[in-house]
Amino acid sequence: MTRLLLLTLLLPAFTRAQFLAPETTLQQALVQATREDKLIFLMIESDQCQQCNDVAGKALQKNDLKDELKRNFIALRIPAFHPDRNYIKDKYNYIGGNVVLYLDKWGTLVHRMNMSTTAATIYLYESKRAYLNEIQADYIRSLEQDALAGKMESDKLYELMEARKTLSLPIDEHLDQYVKQLPADSLTSISTLQRIARMSPLLGSNANSILRNNQELFNQAWYALPEKDRITINNQIIIKSRHQAISEKNVAKAEVVAKFAALTYSGAIFSGKPPVNKAYHYNLMEYFRGANDTAAYLNAAVNYYELYQMPVNATAIKKKDSLKMAELKKDPVRNISIRDTLEWTETRKVFTTTTRYTPTAQHYGEELHYAARTFYRMTNDTIYLKKALQWAAYANEFYESAYALDIWARLLYKVGNNKEEAVHLEERAIDFLKKHDMPTETHMAVLDKMKKGISAID
Repeated sequence: MTRLLLLTLLLPAFTRAQFLAPETTLQQALVQATREDKLIFLMIESDQCQQCNDVAGKALQKNDLKDELKRNFIALRIPAFHPDRNYIKDKYNYIGGNVVLYLDKWGTLVHRMNMSTTAATIYLYESKRAYLNEIQADYIRSLEQDALAGKMESDKLYELMEARKTLSLPIDEHLDQYVKQLPADSLTSISTLQRIARMSPLLGSNANSILRNNQELFNQAWYALPEKDRITINNQIIIKSRHQAISEKNVAKAEVVAKFAALTYSGAIFSGKPPVNKAYHYNLMEYFRGANDTAAYLNAAVNYYELYQMPVNATAIKKKDSLKMAELKKDPVRNISIRDTLEWTETRKVFTTTTRYTPTAQHYGEELHYAARTFYRMTNDTIYLKKALQWAAYANEFYESAYALDIWARLLYKVGNNKEEAVHLEERAIDFLKKHDMPTETHMAVLDKMKKGISAID
């Protein structure tokens, strides 16, 4: 309760006015939504990405959005220590980042926004989409009930899967049931196989086995799909299957996923040994991180980032980006600025976009910055922290940002190499945030502890 009270005192006035008290449960919010006949605007805060929360916080200061939330929603924020966080994570398939779930008064998910952004207009637009989707909530609930009762026709079951997929909810049990009740002769139909493929069946599932049972038929169905769709389907298969391996803590399944990813991205052919392949190494590394196998993750991450990220020439990449940006400036249609947006998926990668073209250097910087911050949180081993310090420093050569400077400063301070330089870097990070009118409270608190020489700055 002390932490909740402290958070309440620290929240700016606009936040207190927009959102229910931090200790409010989801059930209490549902009761109020029923009483006032409103949708719930449920913002789940990231427990790992302060940037995601800061970006959302800036948008929430806009008067139009504040008025919209007060007028038409019951708004509730879910911080890292909220009592309902695990329940919400399981029920609504929350993966990470700063995400908004739009719920009706019965708790049915009608829309979701898997990103945070400084642009209040995007939240307003997504809210309008939620209004339109609300009318379908009763129908979706009836479909769910019929599916549970096992009395759903195949077409209706597919319709339910499409609705759940749109909302980023699990569909795999429904998909196996769908395939099970299909007539045997329909499984020789190209269109039927394509319908199954579009649901991205889990590796090792019955649906996946049936989809790929006849390789010649599968190839006909698969390559008749647009390339963009095939890429999306494969990515979803990899993400879902890795997530399943993590939840089961099944390293054998993770190996299958890593091999599938290697084949997907390089066409590698296996001959008993796994290929030396970026996608293969990445997926195993992410499995170890997700399964909380710290020792395996740290070793895998060092191998991955040292092999695939650190050898990249930052100067050459930035030169290519400069040439690309110069071309875009000549094109009045494509040279359209938009606000900072961070999208969060099961791959846990955060991308920031400030123009229609995201610099490649920014991608490499974010990758290294993310890795360094993960090591900072995960270990106190000086050997690993020094490696993360190298990554953080190189991340800023690719793309200097407040958050990349912040983790560089924190690692310098934690390792104890140069605490004066750590203070200087944190001050630069704060200057970046102020320049972009972003919240600085968290960083100011860290800076104050650094200046006082306090060992625990988080």
